Amino acid sequence: MGSWRGPRAGTVFGVVLLALLVACSTPEPPTPPPLPPVPPAARALVAWSDTACANVKSVDELRTSIDPMNKSIAERSDEAFVGSDADSYLRQITISVDGVIKSLKESKPAGLAAPDAFFADLVKALEGIRPQLPPVNDMSLTSAPVDQKVTKARHVAGVVATIEPQVPKLAALAGKTLELTGSYNLASRCEPVRPAGQVDPAQPSRALVGWADAMCPVASSLPELGRNPLDDPIVRDSRFAQLIGPALEMRISGADSRLTSLISPLMALEPTGVKEADDYRVAIIQSAQAALSKLPKADSSAGMSSIPDAELKRLAAEVSGVLATVKPQGDLQAIVQRDPKLLAAYNLAPGCEPIKPPGTPAFPVAANGTDVGACKSGACQVQVTDKVDFVVNGLRFTAQVSAGEVTVTNDISLIHLGSGGEGSFGSGGKNVEIVVAGVKDNTAVLDISSS
Repeated sequence: MGSWRGPRAGTVFGVVLLALLVACSTPEPPTPPPLPPVPPAARALVAWSDTACANVKSVDELRTSIDPMNKSIAERSDEAFVGSDADSYLRQITISVDGVIKSLKESKPAGLAAPDAFFADLVKALEGIRPQLPPVNDMSLTSAPVDQKVTKARHVAGVVATIEPQVPKLAALAGKTLELTGSYNLASRCEPVRPAGQVDPAQPSRALVGWADAMCPVASSLPELGRNPLDDPIVRDSRFAQLIGPALEMRISGADSRLTSLISPLMALEPTGVKEADDYRVAIIQSAQAALSKLPKADSSAGMSSIPDAELKRLAAEVSGVLATVKPQGDLQAIVQRDPKLLAAYNLAPGCEPIKPPGTPAFPVAANGTDVGACKSGACQVQVTDKVDFVVNGLRFTAQVSAGEVTVTNDISLIHLGSGGEGSFGSGGKNVEIVVAGVKDNTAVLDISSS
């Protein structure tokens, strides 16, 4: 009977060598290709993203606007509270849907197929449920029993719920649309998404773009903030004499809220790390806080309606003097131009007018020059200085340009417009649209059209 001796040493060595050879000959997994670069952000797409995010949030909030009524029912609240919540929901839901549809339709296209199709599909979906919503200002259920109101409100909420959540859909779209991703992630109203490509590290930070976006509207409002309302064309125009008192009252009573709303967005901003920019922000906040304590108070227990016009004018002038003390430290455009990263962020922020290269005209060359007679046809682009009368499609207007603002009046109404501002007048079935293509000091270029 033989005995087992085990494998020979040579056999063992051969097996190990073979295993090593097999291991060494196994190919390495292929290196994944590098991610494609994310295109640089563009101001127009940052603005589109801001608008898109605001609108989809509004759409998703439509789904939860029924919650106060459901909470009242769950808490076994008094029937009167439940009925009031149902009434409020039914009155507001259609107005809200119409508002979102209008905002989406008025938004400038992104110029990209998928994002523009997203907006078109959302408008189509909202318009699809619109006929199933209550008519605006529908009073038919006002005196109905509470249970009938609740039933109607729940039915409407079910209709609204057929619109699927839009925030995650937009985020997914932004993540996979490389041309949009970089801009979307800089938009202050959007939550950043994971990019499907490599982002250029030189791109401005989201924080800097947000800082500029908040700062620019404040900076542009400061010159008007301290303007004396007695210098307003409305005060010197006899056609609007009846509006002078209410305008002055509003100027006086609303001064504190104007200052509060002015500095509120600035208080939430983090420092940029650029000393001049941070000093600029702090100077506005501190001067506004000091002005709040200096605002005069109208001495009338019956309200300002009983104050004589002469006293109203004095108070309004005093208020304007206090508001005029709200000043920054330095010039914002000059400050940002001294820091390349802040300048890039400024030029991407939707709330800022991009800084033009030196020598660029403040506004375009008007197609019709200064010939306001060209407006009689119903469409023109004209340059106006100081005060000019003109006729559009048979309707008479006066434009007055002062301190970088345009005031346009006709016989019954008045509008104030800044650069890029748009306004319209309607009369006798005619509509006139006026757009300020550019304005500086006492000169402006107006795009005028009619329908």
